[in-house]
Amino acid sequence: MQEISRVFDAERIQWASATASGHTVNSAEAYQATGVSDLLPRSPRQLVFVECDVLGLEPAEVCDHHNPGDPGYDRQPQEYLQGSSLGQVLSLLGKEPTHEQRIIAAADHCLTHAYRGECPGVDPAELADWRERSRAARFGLTHEEIQMRIRIATKALERAERIKVG
Repeated sequence: MQEISRVFDAERIQWASATASGHTVNSAEAYQATGVSDLLPRSPRQLVFVECDVLGLEPAEVCDHHNPGDPGYDRQPQEYLQGSSLGQVLSLLGKEPTHEQRIIAAADHCLTHAYRGECPGVDPAELADWRERSRAARFGLTHEEIQMRIRIATKALERAERIKVG
């Protein structure tokens, strides 16, 4: 959603966040939103819901992939751009995705498949680097601190007892 917001701002497209109880919804609340964070324009414009549903509003378009019936729900890893909400928004705007947006879209739609190299145009090493850097920024850490935490967690998993299931 962060990149979608950035695209809207760069294109000077008016947008608002879905809200519930007066605050911007989180992912657990996104499909039970009861309002929006800003006034909607009176002039007839295209209302697009991106990964949300707002009680009482009917969208002209939906950009989503989380639930059955969403345009991107059943898309395969090779179709990650059509599957991801970011890719759907870019398509709606007639914009070609940047290299980084391809990585973001693959990470959002089918992370495991992207790490396996199943998303055309997305290098797994670049994906890992982007995820490390984006997580570091999100949590106020350096890239090196994130990498160290990953190494520690990896070693702990390697030492962990194996449990057979089934």
